[in-house]
Amino acid sequence: DTGTPGISLYVPVTLSVHPDMNLQKILADHACRLDLQSHGQTKVLLTGLHTCGSLSVTVMKLFLQNPQVVGLCYVGCCYQLMDESIVDDMSLASHMTHFPLSQFGKQKGIHLGRNARNLASQSVARIQASGQLQGADFYWRAMLDVLL
Repeated sequence: DTGTPGISLYVPVTLSVHPDMNLQKILADHACRLDLQSHGQTKVLLTGLHTCGSLSVTVMKLFLQNPQVVGLCYVGCCYQLMDESIVDDMSLASHMTHFPLSQFGKQKGIHLGRNARNLASQSVARIQASGQLQGADFYWRAMLDVLL
């Protein structure tokens, strides 16, 4: 709270996120709710809960590309859903893929595949305690994912 009646520093905005978003335009579209005239330079905190798959990479790119974004707080998940492919032209790799993120991994052509990324994101302690793999728990969700 700013201490001034009617002015809030917290303005939630729900949007479909893509790496080429124009955050300046979004701020301008919501200027009346943000009261930009009286506060001058607007600083933005990007947040996300369950930034599934490639969304986590997109949020990081938005953070790095936009100077008005001064903070980033997100919880990534579902890493098996990240875009992964081997690209011959390395200049395209950073735009077309989200795994691996490092230039080293891209130059070496590291490729795990969805199953390996899925297995890597499972809890070893939970698998050990239950004595079985978690595949049965994900069956219906995986079926829905295939259908959609």
